[in-house]
Parts: sequence; C-alpha cells; structure tokens
Amino acid sequence: SAHTFEETDRLRIYESFFGTVLVDGHRVTQPDISATNGVVHKLNYVLIPASLSTQIKNL
Repeated sequence: SAHTFEETDRLRIYESFFGTVLVDGHRVTQPDISATNGVVHKLNYVLIPASLSTQIKNL
C-alpha cells in the first residue's frame, strides 16, 4: 500500500453544529463522488500537506 500523507500530516474531519462536514476547517461542498477506486469528496479548498507547504511557498 502507498502512503498519501506523512505522519505529521493528519487531517481533522468533523461535523459542525449545523451538520456541515469540515476537513481541517474547510467545507465539503460535494460528498461521495464515485471514482474508479472509491469515492472522492470535493472541498472548497486545496489541501496541502504541511510537509510541502514551505516548499510551495518558496516557488
């Protein structure tokens, strides 16, 4: 199996008081999109692993 995140790149997934699902504080805008190997959840934000954020800022 392949690892998609480093050990330090944990995601916080929770449901708000109003029933909105959030991933690291960002709203899931379209859940359960069928894909060939599972499902995808569309967010209103691009998730960038903490291990890459410094490298991306320096581009």
